[in-house]
Amino acid sequence: MKPKRSLHATGRGTSASGGAGSRVRLVLVVCVTALLVGLWASNPSAEHYQRYLEQQLAARASTIDPSIGGEERRRLEMMIAVKGRRLMTAVVHDHTRRYTVGMASLYVSDLPDVHLTTLGFATIFVPVSGHERGILVLGRLLF
Repeated sequence: MKPKRSLHATGRGTSASGGAGSRVRLVLVVCVTALLVGLWASNPSAEHYQRYLEQQLAARASTIDPSIGGEERRRLEMMIAVKGRRLMTAVVHDHTRRYTVGMASLYVSDLPDVHLTTLGFATIFVPVSGHERGILVLGRLLF
């Protein structure tokens, strides 16, 4: 009769190093999965993109003409804020296509004479092409 082998002798049992290694792998898998789910959940929406365009237009408008006085500048900024919101809603909802690629979104806005392409990832937007000209076109559409 053959003697029974112990699980520890075969290396298949639980040992201090084997258990710790599998726990580390498990923790790593859980952390990576949580990160991926978090990034996927924070994929920017059309509303995020609209706010991004509004901010870009407002930032560009603040550099329009430094000689404009305080009261006139405030009226101009208010007009840009009100009309800009309506314009951005029309641009985003009527003239923008969104391509979702996993955890990121590619926004392509078809504006007169320019395609504004922007990559959105975790509510951060990165201009891809046509950004400078696209913001200028949006500014012209306001007036």
